[in-house]
Amino acid sequence: NPGGFDYRAYLWRRGIFAVLSARRTGDAQVARRATGVSWTTTAAMVRRALLRAVSVSALAPDDKALVAGMLLSERSGIPYADELAFERTGAVHILSVSGLHLAVFAGVLSWGTHRLPA
Repeated sequence: NPGGFDYRAYLWRRGIFAVLSARRTGDAQVARRATGVSWTTTAAMVRRALLRAVSVSALAPDDKALVAGMLLSERSGIPYADELAFERTGAVHILSVSGLHLAVFAGVLSWGTHRLPA
């Protein structure tokens, strides 16, 4: 409805990017925190370090959000209007595929470094 309440924009402004529902109460389970170091935790640590590096860079805030989106698939800083423009133009894959490639690269790099002699 034009001019009506936009629930998607409302959630977006509050940092909520997905909604999950369960069919039955018993479907939800509490996940335990992983122990030890794996390639996924290493990749997550690398991603967080890169996000910190982007956040302290000299770029303008909108540019920081765009760089984080293109390199790391981090969309939280991208304004809703810009995200919608990416979707409408069909260029939204730039914000997801590039980050996936970086995650795969970090995973392979982590796996390879664990195989090298100390």
